[in-house]
Amino acid sequence: GLLTGSASNLRGVDLGFSPDRLLVFSIDPHLHGYESERLDMFVRDIEARLVEQAGVSSAGFVSPSPLRSSYFTAAFYDSEDADHEGIVGAGYYVTPGFLPALNARIVAGPPRWGAERGTIVITRASLEKLYPGVPPDQAVGRMLHAGRRRGKPVRIAAVIEDVRLSDIVSDPPPSFFRPLQERPAGLSVSGFVATARAPMSLAPAVSGVLQTRAPELPVFDLRTARSAVDLQFAELSAVALVAKTLSGIGLLLSAIGFYGVMANAVNGRRRELGIRAALGAAPGRLLASVLVTGFVPMLVGTITGLAAAVAASRLIA
Repeated sequence: GLLTGSASNLRGVDLGFSPDRLLVFSIDPHLHGYESERLDMFVRDIEARLVEQAGVSSAGFVSPSPLRSSYFTAAFYDSEDADHEGIVGAGYYVTPGFLPALNARIVAGPPRWGAERGTIVITRASLEKLYPGVPPDQAVGRMLHAGRRRGKPVRIAAVIEDVRLSDIVSDPPPSFFRPLQERPAGLSVSGFVATARAPMSLAPAVSGVLQTRAPELPVFDLRTARSAVDLQFAELSAVALVAKTLSGIGLLLSAIGFYGVMANAVNGRRRELGIRAALGAAPGRLLASVLVTGFVPMLVGTITGLAAAVAASRLIA
């Protein structure tokens, strides 16, 4: 029961976005020469075409695919503080439509980020580690250096609430979102499509848009974001299912065994019960005698079992 409850609770964790109305897919543009500026123009065109489809509210692209627990390890330093220790977090390269497709909650900054070169969007966890005690609106516009070599600075364009994109079990790490056109070459790109109805019902339309625009690019890993999220705790769900099955079998075997013991005990008292009945014992009294014989060990077993279950649950928890 505890394991089943844990698996159920994980489905209710606040991810910072809703995976239930979200369709995801992947493409490998670098295999066909789509990189840098050409890739940025291509995915923005696809974004616009997808939004035109009935039932699609927004769409965007990200690299690498976050729901596969993939991200760039990104380090950032305050450009105005030479002694700033910097922070390390999860980095993603995205198009303007990605954060709206997630329905990410904007804390400070413009309602829609244009993913311009030289800008960056950070999460609340990133803000708290970069600038402890600084309000989000005061962080917007500040400059950060990327990497230990403190290369070209980038400007914080917006701050959003934390999102759990790579690991829903742990606390969300500091996360950073940069324009897709700045991404290193050679990685796959994932599309996120927010829908107004069942996501998989729009799968043919999404595939059709990509096939029409770029038939040489195969679409793979097309599924709902919910199924991708559930994969992150599939092991726990499997353990919970096995535990439920084994406990059910154990309960059934216990019941059969208890019935067998009681039947044998009653069968051994048939002569006694027959004599008592012949001497005038009421049927109800005989039944009560048999039930007491079974009730006492059942009560002792129940108390012992519950005590052991409480102890085991604390250990498992």
